[in-house]
Amino acid sequence: MTNNHINFTEKTLAELPIPTDKRPMTYYDNGQPGLCIIVTYGGTKTYYFYTKFLGVPKRVKIGRVGVTKLVEARMKARELRTIADHGTDPWPRTQRSPA
Repeated sequence: MTNNHINFTEKTLAELPIPTDKRPMTYYDNGQPGLCIIVTYGGTKTYYFYTKFLGVPKRVKIGRVGVTKLVEARMKARELRTIADHGTDPWPRTQRSPA
């Protein structure tokens, strides 16, 4: 995955290119730490919150671009950042793979 830092706006998100080599592209928001979008080869654009919690990378799905508004994604990313900063794993149990 390629790491790109951009200013997220509704327009810039709509204009993000679709990857041509089947590898997803990741874009990080300059406005809200931890908020990112992954764009797939099929054209799906999904908001995620990304952080390292106790040294372990964590990625929490927030919602799809177009369904979830940018302002809502930023608020959720801010909430998840606060949870992680207070020492709680931000990755919900519903997203954990079975042991």
